[in-house]
Amino acid sequence: MVDVGLARRVLVITLLVSAIAYKPLAPLLGISLALIPDWAQWLLSLVYGDSLAPKIEVAGAFRRAIKRADGVWLEFYKFEPLEDISTSGVRVIDVLAELLNRLSLASLELGFFKLRLGGQTLKVLRVGYMDRGEFEGVKPLLMQYFRLEELPQNVMEQLIGVIEPVPMYWLFLGIPLLLLTGAPLAHNWYYGVVALAGFAIGFVRGVKGLSIVRSPIRFRASLAGTDLLYSMYTNNDAYTYAMSIAQLPAWGIVVREDPVLRGALERAYASFREKAVTRVRGRYEVRSERLWNTIQRLNNGERTYRISIWLDADYNPIPNTRIGRPINWLWPPRLPALTRDITVMPILHGAQVTSGLGRAVIEVGIDRYNNPVHLDFDALPSSHGLIVGPTGMGKTKTTMSLIHRLVSNNSGIRFLILDPEDEYCQVLAKLGFHCLYAGDAYIDFLAPNHEEPVVKASDVAEAFRHAFGVEDEAIYRLYSMPYQGLAWALEWLVNNSQYARYWRIVRGLLPSQLVSLDELLEYNVVIKFTDRDSGRTLRQDDRYVALVMELLITEAFRAFLARKSPSELVTNVLIADEAYLVLGSRAIWQLIRAGRKRGLALWFATQSVRDAPPSMIQNIGWGLVLAGPDAYVEEVKPYFGLSASDYEWLRKSLTPRVLGGYSMGVLYVPPTPRHVYVRLEDLVLA
Repeated sequence: MVDVGLARRVLVITLLVSAIAYKPLAPLLGISLALIPDWAQWLLSLVYGDSLAPKIEVAGAFRRAIKRADGVWLEFYKFEPLEDISTSGVRVIDVLAELLNRLSLASLELGFFKLRLGGQTLKVLRVGYMDRGEFEGVKPLLMQYFRLEELPQNVMEQLIGVIEPVPMYWLFLGIPLLLLTGAPLAHNWYYGVVALAGFAIGFVRGVKGLSIVRSPIRFRASLAGTDLLYSMYTNNDAYTYAMSIAQLPAWGIVVREDPVLRGALERAYASFREKAVTRVRGRYEVRSERLWNTIQRLNNGERTYRISIWLDADYNPIPNTRIGRPINWLWPPRLPALTRDITVMPILHGAQVTSGLGRAVIEVGIDRYNNPVHLDFDALPSSHGLIVGPTGMGKTKTTMSLIHRLVSNNSGIRFLILDPEDEYCQVLAKLGFHCLYAGDAYIDFLAPNHEEPVVKASDVAEAFRHAFGVEDEAIYRLYSMPYQGLAWALEWLVNNSQYARYWRIVRGLLPSQLVSLDELLEYNVVIKFTDRDSGRTLRQDDRYVALVMELLITEAFRAFLARKSPSELVTNVLIADEAYLVLGSRAIWQLIRAGRKRGLALWFATQSVRDAPPSMIQNIGWGLVLAGPDAYVEEVKPYFGLSASDYEWLRKSLTPRVLGGYSMGVLYVPPTPRHVYVRLEDLVLA
């Protein structure tokens, strides 16, 4: 493939020198400039450098978007990646390639920039579109990999800078004057007139699409050419290049898909191959072999793009490329590239998982490189969570530490905790939690909720089906009658259904005082499955515990949705410990799939995910998989898509006692896991 821009520049310089030396060639240069206005743009760039930019129109007083001369609207966002190449290593190269292949950039431009502005580092996403609806279509996908925030007005104004038109006096000065005086013979005057006319036409056409932008954004170099698409290089190579560029004070890349490029590359390969076979049987030219690398990469699923790259460096950190003079950062992409070529840029670098200090932001702990790891529950696509860990690896202590930090942050989030093993109350009571005994004060979990009676009957029937494997239409008859309280309902079920022997257990635990579910949602509450007097667990039968837990979760969820207005922020968290008892339930699965609709999040702490459908895990907003023995790690591996690196990390099985107050695990926040040490609070270690 020929570098067209370089070829044009060589040609215009050749014509310029020839026209000065031999006057009759001056008209040819003038006509060429008239026909190809970007030659005039290039000549002007020699004067204005990277201040020369495409013509820009500012949209509105707040400068939320600007319009380029080619009709493309540009918007700017602050972005923070949710993955970090410096901590997660080489596999992030595959993550970025996956993102590019999932995005549709045929009519969109995406630019990622690390900039220095006002002495501070700013990561800016530049989005280019003709139709804003196309950007809205890919925005949810981008937010799986990045946290996006609108830039304030003052930052936008600084980024864009002062926009001025290109002065028109260049039509009468400079090169035309040089050509006219190059050979001042009287009988050659008409050559100069024709040349000047061509210059005038070319400059007028070229200047139409140009402006001068006085902006503080400056780079020392930009990519002038690339042979990356002809190269076969490994993920380790791309990782090395990306880490080198990440150390620069500023860099940038703009990407746009180019479906036409694929056909051009395939035709070029076919042409070179045919010539080589004709000339030397059995041997290919070097150029053809390089094109063969490209064809192989295309056949492996890589896409074709146009890119532009900016570097704040005097050297070139990317092999098989050429750097040249800097150009303005608002230009569209120009150079050919394939998917993997884009991964040499550190787009996924400097992740913080969250970029702010909001009310629902907590420090989870540190990663394996001693960098802090944060989690913002308000920023996640779904706040439903799953904490998995075997006995002795700190599952309960980890859960209580996360609760402790959210409460200490004055987040306003309320917790309702179902605690079958009585492990939470003693610690969380020190934080002001109310502890209720299942045998002393309880919720009327059979009371009709705000749904139709048949919906409540279906919830109860599903809970029985999951816990005991039996079904009975009597449940539906119960809810066809006026409801008279929990004692009446239990007595009716004992006398009128095949559930009699199961309900006798429940009836024996009938509380002397019922607690309003609405009341519980206003406080931090732990519900203990133990007897107040004896302290013994009420788990005579895990099936009973599963039944009551599922009914409580379902009832709380429905009641919460009915009484709360829509909220994007988490206001309540319902935590089920020993959640393996309910994870296989279809009702729980449906609640998880429903997502965060009214600010209610479900957290499940469990020793095993064996009974949970893999599709359920995919709908969890975040997960924390603690370390453990090989058999346990093998069990959780397929549910979270853990890599070989994650597997080796988890099977170290270092306990919190060995780690000095940390539990070891993998934090799963889509799209990729992250190795962490979760800091345990002193309160839970005491």
